[in-house]
Amino acid sequence: MSAHAPGPETDAVRTCSVDVRMHVLTHVPYFAGLTIDEVADVNALMQVRWHDEDDSIYQAGQDGSELHVLASGRAKVFRPSASGHDVVVDLVGPGDSFGTLRSLGSGRYTDTAQSLTRSCVLTLSNADFHRVLARHPQVALAVVEDLAARLEQSHRVIRQLSADTVEQRVAAALLSLVSKLGCTAVDGSVRVSLSRADLAAMTGTTIESASRVVSRLRSHGVIATGRGWTSIIDSERLRTVAEGTQL
Repeated sequence: MSAHAPGPETDAVRTCSVDVRMHVLTHVPYFAGLTIDEVADVNALMQVRWHDEDDSIYQAGQDGSELHVLASGRAKVFRPSASGHDVVVDLVGPGDSFGTLRSLGSGRYTDTAQSLTRSCVLTLSNADFHRVLARHPQVALAVVEDLAARLEQSHRVIRQLSADTVEQRVAAALLSLVSKLGCTAVDGSVRVSLSRADLAAMTGTTIESASRVVSRLRSHGVIATGRGWTSIIDSERLRTVAEGTQL
C-alpha cells in the first residue's frame, strides 16, 4: 500500500543505509504504530536486495512468500492480460510495500514487479513476518486495515475503468502519481517520471489514446511534458477534468 516516504537523493539513500531503512519502515502502514526500537527489530529481520533498472523483482505465478518494501528507487507492479497488454497495477516509491505472503492468504504472486531505476528493496520472509506478528500483535490490526484500503482502491479502479472517460482516467492517474511520487520544482510545478506506455497501462487504454489526452492537457496549459516525464502546472484544473469537466 502507498506510504511514500519522500526525501532527497543523498549518499545515504544510494547506499541504503540503516538510517534510510529505518525512515522508510516507519512510513509503512504495517509498522507505523511501532516504536523506534520495535521498527529496529523489524529492520533486523529484513534482507536488503539491490535491483538494477528493468530487473524483475518477482514474477506472476512465483511462490508468494515475501513482503517487499521499496527503500529507494522506483518500481512498477503490473499484471499480464489476456490481450497481451500489461495492466499497471501500481507505481511504487520509497516507503511503499508490495508483494504477498501466505500469511495474508495468497500462495502465489498474481502480478509482476519490475524496477524502473536502480532500487533498494527490503524483503521480509513469511516466517519472519510471523515472528513480527508474534512480537508485535498490533501489526495484525494494521494489516487488516491495509487490506481493507487495498480492496477499496481496487473497487475504485474498477469503477473508473467502467464508468469514466479516458480523459478522466488519465487526469486521475496523473493526480494520484503526483501526490505519491512527484517532485516539486523551483517554479512550484510538480514533476513525475512516467512513460506514455505506463500511463496507458494504468488507465486501461491504448498508448495512442493516452497520448491524445496528454496533448490536449498540454495545449490547455494544464501540464508540461518531456521525454519520460510529466509536470503538473495547474493541479486544480486537472482535478476538475478528473471529476468530469471537459477541457
